[in-house]
Amino acid sequence: DLSMLTSLLPVPGQVGLYTANRNLVKSLVKVLQRRAYKSIVMSSVSFVFQDKTASYPKLGFDHFYDSNFFTGKATGWYSKDLDFFDQSVPIIRNTSKPFFAYLLTHQSHGPFNNYSDSTRKEFNFENTDFSNLEIDYLMSMNEVDRALEHFFYKILKSDILDNTILIIYGDHS
Repeated sequence: DLSMLTSLLPVPGQVGLYTANRNLVKSLVKVLQRRAYKSIVMSSVSFVFQDKTASYPKLGFDHFYDSNFFTGKATGWYSKDLDFFDQSVPIIRNTSKPFFAYLLTHQSHGPFNNYSDSTRKEFNFENTDFSNLEIDYLMSMNEVDRALEHFFYKILKSDILDNTILIIYGDHS
């Protein structure tokens, strides 16, 4: 989050949002705010994790949607991105324009065993030398990829892609 939202690198071995002086840091959110953008942040887990309840307001976010706003498979550490995106699109659609939406998903996070049995049945890894971790990663990413496709389709139908930039990144090396 720190690098994405402020262009700063965290102190090695530390969570960046803990160590940065968020009152002095210039964030992307504040730059956009000065240009009349509304900003929302959404996550399937609680913002209490890694002190985001304190960090996000200081970075300039206007509205916060964490695990308290989502239901079913869209919430928690083992949330499904498809469900999270489905519940996020109406929020995005109803945000006044222009806006900056920052969505934090968790299905692509290790240990990569957050995929459905139906996905496992679609693939045959019996004649490969892939490790269990590699297989789990590929199946998890397959579901993430499908969820992103679904998300893009839904926002495309909503006419909110005009003048829009989408950035997708991972937060671990």
